[in-house]
Amino acid sequence: MPPLPVLLDFDPGHDDAIALLLALASPEVELLGLTTTYGNQTLEKTTANAIRVLELVGRDDVPVAAGAAAPLERELEVAAHVHGESGLDGPALPAARGAPLSDDAIDFMVARVDASEQPVTIVATGPLTNVARFLSVHRGEGLARIVVMGGSIGEGNMTPAAEFNIWADPEAAQRVFSSGLDVTMIGLESSASEGSARVARMSLAELQTSVLEDPSLGSEGQRVLAWTRANMTRRGRWLARLRGRPTRSRTTKGTCSGCSSRTRISCSTTAPI
Repeated sequence: MPPLPVLLDFDPGHDDAIALLLALASPEVELLGLTTTYGNQTLEKTTANAIRVLELVGRDDVPVAAGAAAPLERELEVAAHVHGESGLDGPALPAARGAPLSDDAIDFMVARVDASEQPVTIVATGPLTNVARFLSVHRGEGLARIVVMGGSIGEGNMTPAAEFNIWADPEAAQRVFSSGLDVTMIGLESSASEGSARVARMSLAELQTSVLEDPSLGSEGQRVLAWTRANMTRRGRWLARLRGRPTRSRTTKGTCSGCSSRTRISCSTTAPI
């Protein structure tokens, strides 16, 4: 079987950097190129991070095209509180020597999809602004499907209900999920271990009184609990707002594979539908 042609639309970020390394190492994937978006940090920083990771592993032959610097309609907010000022805080990577293509990410995506002999899969691991812009100028012909890392069927990580990638640009997510294309959503629950899932189910009072050294949570659960307790004040403000007044949702509803949008949901708590 020939390798799967993939366009990776992402916002590196530690998790996206690992996704890129896995794609580069997989004989099952033909990586057609990278498109970058704001998200874990600003577009300038995520684009530089993509190039830094490619240069680290000697794969600067993979083209990088910069895309959206902000959501379609909302103000820009980035996840510096998670990924640091550089977007890749922690490892000491050299500064990027190369530069992205002069082409805008959308023009690059259109050209790569149209030139591919096989249907292309778009894997989006950041906010969906680039994908929504692509679909506004391209009807999706030549696409196999769109795979989205984002959303949640339970609790969120930015508000009690909203996951960051969808929260960052819900209007873009709405366009993608209602496009009528084959969309696979890999939600926040997919990355939850038993320990971290238990933390996600705890009430505010339980979080305040839980013991960090509880061995039954496991090391990952303890880390999640430590992070959650460090953000208690922030979550308390969310809950106070929710109790005090109605809030506008920044998430959108998806539908299953039996409906017109053919959206599939994959998570650790439910079987794919």
